[in-house]
Amino acid sequence: MIPTSRAGVLAGQSLADMLTTIIAVIVLAITGLAIGWRIHTDFAHAVAGFGLILLFAYALNGGMACLGMVFRSEEGVQQFGVLMMLGLTFVSSAFVPTEGMPALAARGSELEPAHRAVGRDPEPVRKSEPREHGGRLAVQHAVLATVVYSLGMIVVFAPLAVRLYRTRTSN
Repeated sequence: MIPTSRAGVLAGQSLADMLTTIIAVIVLAITGLAIGWRIHTDFAHAVAGFGLILLFAYALNGGMACLGMVFRSEEGVQQFGVLMMLGLTFVSSAFVPTEGMPALAARGSELEPAHRAVGRDPEPVRKSEPREHGGRLAVQHAVLATVVYSLGMIVVFAPLAVRLYRTRTSN
């Protein structure tokens, strides 16, 4: 057996998952362009927007790696992951504007990370100027909030995944 770092195994899997995500985003963008979606910013902002999507996806990937260590089967991880993603998506503003939600649901939606990443308002990708939303930092600076949420998830999930992997492989 070749001595291999446990973190290296997880990093390799994580990079392979990221490559799959990049391909999926490219296919999604090409499909969108084919059916009429257009980017209404300059090239640099468009690339930054796609980079933000990929950063958020990478952060979620760490959480899924942890789930993979906790659940006993691939089906369990997949089912929980779909449930989690649907929950994050439906509580965000991806389908329903927060203005029409009850106050508590709207407040929770505005603080939830996917709201920042898939919000209905494309303005945060164009510019990151504060907007009037009751003074809440996460709402005023959507791009910054998404970066902070994503980096926070990476800082928590990456070492946790390595620790769970060590525990699981040492048994």
